[in-house]
Amino acid sequence: MDMSPAYIAGAKANIGSHAEIVFDKYHVIAHVNQAVDAVRRAEMRFGQRDVKEALKETLWIWLKNQDNLTEKQKSKYQKLDQQNLVTVKVYQMRLTLQDIYDVPYRSLAKQNLLAWCRWVSFLRLR
Repeated sequence: MDMSPAYIAGAKANIGSHAEIVFDKYHVIAHVNQAVDAVRRAEMRFGQRDVKEALKETLWIWLKNQDNLTEKQKSKYQKLDQQNLVTVKVYQMRLTLQDIYDVPYRSLAKQNLLAWCRWVSFLRLR
């Protein structure tokens, strides 16, 4: 379901504790996309001039899957990937989370998701 607090409260109130709430992939990835953009904006705001220039006009690179990038965007991404940018790391986290949805076994997907959560938490601590 949607990640809206109203939906969550409604499900808890009407279904009770016996139901398991599951957020759909679209809303989870959309939420992560917002985080990637927030990191990009912060890195542009506080970064050196070369970082600002490198990240200029890259919003659509971070919102797309790599298979959907234009040739120009692919070339720009390859250059960005060579730099030590937090935005690139966070984008890679987004792609990894998206790949977890394709894991065919629930137990392995859960294991991968927990590892992903540790990875994300580690970045937050730095």
